[in-house]
Amino acid sequence: MAYVGTRGEHQFVNQQLNPKNSTGLRIAPQFGTTIVRTNAGDSVYHGLQSSVSRNVGALSLRASYTYSRSLDNQSEVFATSGGASRWENVFDPRSDRGPSAFNRTHVASITYVYQLPKFSSSNLLVKEVLGGWQTSGVLQFQSGTPETIYLGSYDQNGDGETSNDRPSVGNVNVPINYSAGCLSDTACNTGVGLVQANGTVVDFNHQSLPGTADQFRFLVAPRNSGINGNVTRNNYTYPGQRFWDMSVFKRFAMPWEGHQIELRADAFNVFNHPNYGMVSNSNFGNIRDKANFFNLDNTLKGGRTVALWLKYQF
Repeated sequence: MAYVGTRGEHQFVNQQLNPKNSTGLRIAPQFGTTIVRTNAGDSVYHGLQSSVSRNVGALSLRASYTYSRSLDNQSEVFATSGGASRWENVFDPRSDRGPSAFNRTHVASITYVYQLPKFSSSNLLVKEVLGGWQTSGVLQFQSGTPETIYLGSYDQNGDGETSNDRPSVGNVNVPINYSAGCLSDTACNTGVGLVQANGTVVDFNHQSLPGTADQFRFLVAPRNSGINGNVTRNNYTYPGQRFWDMSVFKRFAMPWEGHQIELRADAFNVFNHPNYGMVSNSNFGNIRDKANFFNLDNTLKGGRTVALWLKYQF
């Protein structure tokens, strides 16, 4: 078992240096938007790592588990979750401190190598073809991918940035429902509410549908209202993921010294198991995209991949 801790400072981030202020003008009004790659990023990682291994005859086993947490204020200069890499509050680097885009709280894996028993036969051809095979594989379970809930092309706080704003938390027990039946029912709320200037609340994407604040999971303020939503960065985590990769190979000795043929098959995701959160830019977190917001099916990916090898050595 081991503990691993790291601290990173002065890391690359994208920073808006000329945002709009409460007057609606930019800090330097003679210039437009000014996004600069600076060294205002910082991160911290804590991890408890454990592993155990065991050899039993022709079988070798190794299991490992890591319980960790990675926090930063920007994981990548290119947006890997949410709609933009810039902080929601462009004046405060610490306002977006949260789970890293690559944070996986739990990761457990089992690796194995197994030498199949030799096949006994008086027939040399049968013995050579059926005996001496070896298989190996990796089975891995891990926590899901983090995602940020955001407002695409909507400047809520009035800083001139249109894809880094986020809503506020409403009633967390309210589901997101953009079904056709719900949209055609004027009594049905779809989960995201717009708090209008007069205090009334309507559905954000379908403003003909009225409601009350406790009927919505997320609440959005009017454009340029100067309000930063309290939904934090990377606050949503996709369901956990599972992977199983496997290899089978065999070496065939040739009658000439030093000559052999190796036959190998590698299968990635051998059981074709689909995982959520595998597709980037799915707009899963974009509240304004009613067709994709909270639509987990759009983040599924799980196709099996098989590679066959034939190698002759001499």
